[in-house]
Amino acid sequence: ADDGLNRFLQTLTFLQECLLCNRHFCSEHAQPFDFPAGALPDNVSRAYICITCRPQAEHIAADHKDCLRQTRQIRALAQRQKALQTGCHHQSRPETTRFCIECDVASSGSCEVCGLTLCPLHAELHPPDAGKARRLSVCFDSECRSYASARAAACTAVRTARAGFYSACLSAATPRLGISGPPATLEEAVDCAVCGLVFTKLPGSLRHHCRGCGRSLCAVCLCGVAGCLVNVARCPHKARLYDKEERICKDCLPLAAARVQAKAVTMGIVDIACQFAEHCLRVSAFLDDPAAVPLYEANNVDTVQEKLWRAGGFAVEGARRAAPLLSLPWALGVRAVDVVWNYGQYGLLGFLLREEIMQGIKTLLSLSSALQDIPPRDLVVGILYLSAEQRKALRDAPEENRRLASQVGKPVPPDLLQALISMALIGTYAPYHETPCEVQRFALQQNWRLVTERLCESWKHKPAWALFISCEHRTAAISIRGTDVEQSRGGDLFTDFDAVPAKYETSDGCATLVAHSGILAAALALESELRPTLRTLATSGYRLILTGHSLGGAVAALLTWLLRHGTGGERLPLGFEGQAFGIGYSTPSVVDRKTAEEMKPFFTSVVNSMDVVPRLCKGTLMQLSSEIRACAEESGAALDEDVQHYVERLTTVWAPRFRDGTPLRDPNPKPRERGHSGSQVPEERDQEVWTHEISENVDVMQDLYVPGNVVWIHRVCGHLEAALVPCGIKPLRRLVLDKRMFADHASQSVYQALLATQSRQPSRSDVTWQRFADAGERCPCCGSRYEWMNTARSGRMRCHAMTNCRKCGLVVCLGCANTRRSIPELCLESARVCDRCAWRCDDRSLQALPAIFHSLAAQNSQS
Repeated sequence: ADDGLNRFLQTLTFLQECLLCNRHFCSEHAQPFDFPAGALPDNVSRAYICITCRPQAEHIAADHKDCLRQTRQIRALAQRQKALQTGCHHQSRPETTRFCIECDVASSGSCEVCGLTLCPLHAELHPPDAGKARRLSVCFDSECRSYASARAAACTAVRTARAGFYSACLSAATPRLGISGPPATLEEAVDCAVCGLVFTKLPGSLRHHCRGCGRSLCAVCLCGVAGCLVNVARCPHKARLYDKEERICKDCLPLAAARVQAKAVTMGIVDIACQFAEHCLRVSAFLDDPAAVPLYEANNVDTVQEKLWRAGGFAVEGARRAAPLLSLPWALGVRAVDVVWNYGQYGLLGFLLREEIMQGIKTLLSLSSALQDIPPRDLVVGILYLSAEQRKALRDAPEENRRLASQVGKPVPPDLLQALISMALIGTYAPYHETPCEVQRFALQQNWRLVTERLCESWKHKPAWALFISCEHRTAAISIRGTDVEQSRGGDLFTDFDAVPAKYETSDGCATLVAHSGILAAALALESELRPTLRTLATSGYRLILTGHSLGGAVAALLTWLLRHGTGGERLPLGFEGQAFGIGYSTPSVVDRKTAEEMKPFFTSVVNSMDVVPRLCKGTLMQLSSEIRACAEESGAALDEDVQHYVERLTTVWAPRFRDGTPLRDPNPKPRERGHSGSQVPEERDQEVWTHEISENVDVMQDLYVPGNVVWIHRVCGHLEAALVPCGIKPLRRLVLDKRMFADHASQSVYQALLATQSRQPSRSDVTWQRFADAGERCPCCGSRYEWMNTARSGRMRCHAMTNCRKCGLVVCLGCANTRRSIPELCLESARVCDRCAWRCDDRSLQALPAIFHSLAAQNSQS
């Protein structure tokens, strides 16, 4: 009984009530059952169900799950439809339930399209080929996948279109925006637009922006290389689009560079147009009322740059002046280092030749590839002895220039010579001054008015110029400056060295010419710049004179040709072409021979004596190279002899030289007047210096010549004469290595030569020079050998120690011709004369000396 009671009590304690049938069962016949959330009232989720009611409970749970799933799917369908309507801006509302709809596993993730709660097994990132930040976590439903793909594609398309818009602005593809398009708006994306890298604050994943298209990019995609990450300051992927240099992506960099270049070109065109308008407006205002145009004023502001420039000049000048105070070895060392530093391997010639010839050699080497092909030793030897041979040939035929000018040329008309002198200030001197105020000062002194100019700006193919007007003579002169390395910052040199012959033909095909390519480009640019100004002057009845020195003279020649024979835009208006004339001083060879002859009616060129610039062309340079090679081959023995002389003098520690002869009695008490039989050169003598033909490898028809009428100023027995000669005369087609080859090119030298030619009056008192070949071995003044001062004493070098006295014409040594005196009867202000002529006494005055003293005594007694 006790055991039965105990079992009964235990049964009452563990009985459970079935939720469905409300009967009590023991634990063996009633088990707990988990219902889905919301299936039972009062949020009951766990209850006991008997074995009999368990199928019914499972059916209730399944029905509740199906109902809940349908509800969630209906909600998800509504979310999908809303996403399709909203587009890329749709944001899903996730479900409140924490169980996966597929497997009832607790999860915190959800589909970003429909909002269904999903576990990691039933969710995926789609589309897989998009960037990480542009992929969505979606369910396996096809609509959600399609939406994710469409959204990623749309975002990519929007970013691409946005970047393409600003790229089009860079490339000026949008007509309304043009070059000055709006700056790109920087997008604030979370991932790279190219590789999809998600931006963080860690190095290597920082966000950068392209200032061209505005895209958000990583560092590697911005520049295309990883090296720019190390040194951002020196990153080459930069462009100055606006006010400062900014980083540009590799795709926009070519467009940005094109935009920067286009902007620079546009601004240049605008600036040039403003300048053109300013020039034309000043000229028009001057023609209306000359007093209304103000004069140029001086700028007296002393900048820091000018102070530093002056300080540097003082230092250089001080060093140069202190060099002579050094001892002889130090002075020679400084001089040698200076020459070698300035002239390279050819600086060793500085001990044998003059500095002027060294400068000429350096320029010739830069122009001629034929000279550069010569071995250095042959070049040094050839130039050394060729200059001596040319000097001897010229002095053996002192009147050959006059004979040749009389045969093939004619005298210069006095009116033309006076016109050349009158225009020399405008053409050769005034344009080289730095400030317009200084140029204006010289112009006003000669009754010219500086109206407009571009003197402070010159560069390649853009030479400086100034416009002068004389209302009294109804003349406008355009002066074009020659080569000025400092003021043009080297731009004029690029124009000079662009020396390829180029053919130019007018648009109507009526006129053609072959010209120096660099100077032709400069003439075309200057014509377009001055076109409205020149037309205004021509239609107002002003005569146009285009002039210049050196490079300026060549540009003036081609510009005159364009104004007369150019196309419709370049030629002056119909009926006004004949008002353009030109004068060139030291004009280079710039046109072919046919054009040079055709320019005679309207252009005149002045060639001064030994000036090398008008003689520089392909033919003369090739001829010079062949002469140097031939002379080097023939001068081997003379070189060995001169080297031995240098070695001997070095062993004596450069001992001074002394005369080794006794002065002879005056062999010629009177000057050697013209017609003296002992020194007259037969006219039929054919001198080698003038008969050397141009190399056969040169196309004479394509070679360049001095344009127009050529006024050749040449030396005859120490004085200057002028003649109008053809452009193909042989002295103008050969380079002579002379110390005056560059000195005669200077503007002051040309002007002085014109004045000397004008003041020269031929008379019977002209002195005929003695030929070097007839001079013998010893100087007639000191009785010593001519080369007593020289270290090199070979026969080929003797002529460098010989010169002619301008008074008597005899050949003397350089030591006896250090004095300069004026010779009024020969119209020479300062000429080299020998010691005998410098201190010559009159025998008649010596004989009359007693009578002179007697007359003085008589005058004193009477007083």
